[in-house]
Amino acid sequence: MTHEEVKQQLEKSPLRWEDKEFESVAHVDTGDTPIELHYVLRGDCLLLTVYVNGEVTESFIGQYEDDEYLKYAAEDHRLDFICRLLGVKE
Repeated sequence: MTHEEVKQQLEKSPLRWEDKEFESVAHVDTGDTPIELHYVLRGDCLLLTVYVNGEVTESFIGQYEDDEYLKYAAEDHRLDFICRLLGVKE
């Protein structure tokens, strides 16, 4: 599978953002695993939040004032992340 093929598959199910009081959250479907992944827009920051067996880790991905740009960055990050997991290099 190529990078472009992975991108085409992900475009069929884009991230869905839910507006909360102080942030927007997009849940990443991880199937039946005990892992939960969420992209979070908080202020002008994009974070990846990972929940595993009650433990929470947040990673900073980027910062920009435009929410639409941050949502695009989340999709781009998701593509790169999945390609790394699958071992796709091209």
